[in-house]
Amino acid sequence: MYQIHDIIFYGSAGVCEIDAIEKEPFEGAPEGVLYYVMHTLNEPRQTIFNPVTNDKVFSRHLMTKQEADAFLASAHELSLLSAPSSKLLREEYALAMKAYTPEAWVRVIKTFLTRQESAPRVADAERNFCETAKRHLFTELSVVFSETMKEAEARVFEAMCLSR
Repeated sequence: MYQIHDIIFYGSAGVCEIDAIEKEPFEGAPEGVLYYVMHTLNEPRQTIFNPVTNDKVFSRHLMTKQEADAFLASAHELSLLSAPSSKLLREEYALAMKAYTPEAWVRVIKTFLTRQESAPRVADAERNFCETAKRHLFTELSVVFSETMKEAEARVFEAMCLSR
């Protein structure tokens, strides 16, 4: 169970801070159900109510500094996503994003940037996957290393051995 003030990764919402853990946090909530009340770090005004017992939405603690250092040390080795067609590649992007891991996000970012360099036009869907992966990864690393998003971005691109 998470605690108040824990910062976690929560499904497609991304990095969130637990503001409270309470029963019936809103009118109409089922009686006796305990909820995490949280907000996303990227959209602080967005409040999320999630039952503590809900196992349908992925959530996890953020990486530790040691885990982040190890991840960044191996980021350059992560392979690109690949598929025989654009449609199947979009499915690979979607699967990678549903893994909710920094490794998957780097693979999405690297794949998009590589395709963007070599293709005359890259689909908006691919760009959206990349932007979401960046937002999730840079936000998590900025919290882990107590730095700005720009500093986290620079750290990732250096680790991937790519210029930005």
